[in-house]
Amino acid sequence: MEAATQQLNSMGFNRALARRGLESTKVNGQIDVQRAAMWCINNAQASVPGPAVSSVDERKLKQVMDMGFSRAHAVKGLQLKKNNMQDAVLWCATNPDMETKGGSKPSSSKPKPKPKPKPKAKSKPASFGPESIVDNPERRKRRLEEYKMLEKEFLQEESKLSEKKKTYGGGRLGGKKKDAGGDEKVVDSPSKPKKEFDVTSAIRRKHESEKAKAALRQAEAQRKHEEKLKKERDVRRAKRQAAEAKFGDNIATALDYLSKNYSIERVRESLGIIAQIATRILKNPNEVKYRRIKLGKEKVQRTIVRPVGTMVIMKKLGFVEEEGEILVMKKVNPGVIKGQLAKMQRYLNRGATHIPGDLKLADAKSGPENVLFAAMQLRKMLSDIAELPGSVALRSLSTEKGTVFHQRFAGLHPLVEALKKLGYEQDHQRKYLRLNKPDVAFLRKAIADLDVEIERRKGETRVSRAVRSLLAKRGKDKTVYVVDKAKACLARIQRSPSEKRYWTLDLKRLLSSDEIVRDAKVLFQGIGFKVSGNTASWNGEDIGGLALAQEHLSDRWKAALLQLSAANSKKA
Repeated sequence: MEAATQQLNSMGFNRALARRGLESTKVNGQIDVQRAAMWCINNAQASVPGPAVSSVDERKLKQVMDMGFSRAHAVKGLQLKKNNMQDAVLWCATNPDMETKGGSKPSSSKPKPKPKPKPKAKSKPASFGPESIVDNPERRKRRLEEYKMLEKEFLQEESKLSEKKKTYGGGRLGGKKKDAGGDEKVVDSPSKPKKEFDVTSAIRRKHESEKAKAALRQAEAQRKHEEKLKKERDVRRAKRQAAEAKFGDNIATALDYLSKNYSIERVRESLGIIAQIATRILKNPNEVKYRRIKLGKEKVQRTIVRPVGTMVIMKKLGFVEEEGEILVMKKVNPGVIKGQLAKMQRYLNRGATHIPGDLKLADAKSGPENVLFAAMQLRKMLSDIAELPGSVALRSLSTEKGTVFHQRFAGLHPLVEALKKLGYEQDHQRKYLRLNKPDVAFLRKAIADLDVEIERRKGETRVSRAVRSLLAKRGKDKTVYVVDKAKACLARIQRSPSEKRYWTLDLKRLLSSDEIVRDAKVLFQGIGFKVSGNTASWNGEDIGGLALAQEHLSDRWKAALLQLSAANSKKA
């Protein structure tokens, strides 16, 4: 552009007008000196300061100046665009003020008056004009640097091309052609015109090359990621195969390992998926798609591949692993599949089906009332969770002293194991047992098992035996008297547990009969009192046990009355 500016300057145009003419007539980054000269001739009056200002609309001039342009720059824009404010603003934004940014200032005979000092303002409002947003100095500097770099690359390519052409005869590539006499002669091909530097094309080529490089980098990153995942899968498969080699072909060992090392939800999900696959194969034995399982799918990875032991079950069903990528059942054996499904079904509700055995083990270590009250407490907990499975408070069980866990379950190790089988997990501080992912269907099955065990144990407690004995020996009236007194004592302690005078009972004074006292001692022992002689005392620790004892006493009394009524009706 500097050479073109000097050429126009030699024609008689000043430097500022020449540069504006070159900028205004530039097409696709190409400079045309002739078009610029014609523009300078047609717009020569716009460069003369002073008188032309009177032809500018002052209102539009003020609006353009409010956008951040100088007065002279705004005047030039409005004069060039014939008072069209939008075109003038666009011209001012794309044509920086050359006179105020370091260009030559027009000579003037009149000295300019010194500007008056402006009063200092505490804070200047931010300028949001095109000068600061559209084309600020930093942006122009970066753009010029980019243009210079692209022009340098273009020149380097041109120099390389010229060097190649020199090796073929100074840039003219010739060919052989036969003349009229049949003789061959060398004919030079006309040289192509020298290409000029095009900024737009250079920027486009640069962006295309950057996009291609970015696509190559992304493809390389994707390839490395897939290789990493494959390596991790190979390592996990090797570890799984080494662990499953210990199981042999015993599916029971694999199921036991799953139940001990994974949560209930994980085991139920894995066995449920396997059972679903086997059921589909039994219904459609000729469908090949049901007998081919891709191991790369996320759900298959989570439920079948990663848990140690599930692949043993799949192989027992008849699947064969091919190249670590797919499981195939080549031959369908319905008898084998049904047998393995029956074994898995016994483990789908492993916590619920283990509850009767755990309660039986607890019977050997404690009295029947303690085991019964623990089962009743567990049933209440599971019922609350089944109603509100999202409540963290209901799913948390504190293990500190004086809590429900300490009173009901801590002394009965089989019941602690039953809690773990139901899905309770201990936190890292060992202060809570928490059921993190409750399965409502599974909990309802456990509740049903507990109902059966609780109903069976109610008739075996000392309270039940004492009530039946009192009815048989003393009759209904005296039994009602004893039961009501026992209920009143329990209710009084629950209302005022801090009143220690309610903790000790004089049974002879309370019941006013030695014969009734002998039969009532067993009853008071069953509801949580320690009996010594004619005195019954409560230890003041298990207030929750009193509520369970009162509930159990009321239930046994109603059952005894029903039995008595049924017996009387038979006699009648």
